This record gives sequence, structure tokens and C-alpha cells, in this order.
Amino acid sequence: MKRFVLAIALTLPFIGFSQDNGVPEMTYVGLDQRTTLVTAWAYYEGHLIPANYLIVEGDSSSILMDTPWNDEQTEEIIAWSKKHLDVPISIAVITHAHVDRMGGIATLHKNGIRTYIHEDAQTMNAKEDGYEPAQNVFSSYPYRFDLGGVEINVIDPGTGHAPGNLILTI
Repeated sequence: MKRFVLAIALTLPFIGFSQDNGVPEMTYVGLDQRTTLVTAWAYYEGHLIPANYLIVEGDSSSILMDTPWNDEQTEEIIAWSKKHLDVPISIAVITHAHVDRMGGIATLHKNGIRTYIHEDAQTMNAKEDGYEPAQNVFSSYPYRFDLGGVEINVIDPGTGHAPGNLILTI
């Protein structure tokens, strides 16, 4: 009986958790033919926290709303998009300047993905938090991305959860 309990205890870390950091694996759920919900986890201030991201695929471009917690998770999303989408991610909009929204921004740039952010969020993240700045700052709102068959509107509702907080609508 002790061997059975030990075998169960030793296999539990491998069930639904990444082996290196005790964080659940990222999940990908198709919400419709063009939209995928991605959930990534990380420890933040001692608590295991989920964060959600959306990928919207158009006929000519795909867009990622925010980047996960870190470069490794961001690499995974990029690899997933290349494998599962007809049009991999080429654009990312950062909705505000927190680690769960822009922790992997350098990886986006390394992979040639254009990044956009609100001016206030760009200023807030600055280099003090250690995040690479986005490549583009929105100049006016609403801003529209034509992905080919899908239009994404970026709206600035004013400061909310964080300075430069943005909303995307389809």
C-alpha cells in the first residue's frame, strides 16, 4: 500500500502542471472559428494566478490581446499560433502595463510581432519595471485593425484598472 501511495504522490506533479515551476500548463479554448481563449498561470506575490488572453484570426493577420506572464509562455503561444492558425500572430495589443499583460513583450519583438500600447501605459511600464517598450503608441481612438474578414476596434475608456487601460472589441 505504501508503494501505491508513493507512486501516486510522485506522479501528481506531472498531471496538468509543467515540470519546471509547478504552474499548470497553458490552455487553449476555441470560442468560435476565429477566436481562441488562452489561459496562462504564474505565481505572483506567493499566489498562483491565472490570466486570460485572446487570439483573433483574420484572413490576412491575427492579433494577440496582451502577452503572457513571461517569455517562455509567450514563445508557447507563438508556436501554437504557427501550428494551429492559418495566419499566425503578427500583431499584439497591450491593454495595460502589468506583468500579466506584457511579461513576454521582448519575445513578441524577437519574433517580428508588432506591438501597440496606450501612451500612458507605455510611460508607466517604462524601463523601471524591466519591460521592453511597445513599438507603437496609439495616436487616436478608436483605432481599427483590419485583419481581413474581421475588424478589431481599440477603445480608450479612460483610466480604470491601470493608466492607459484599453478595451478591444470585435
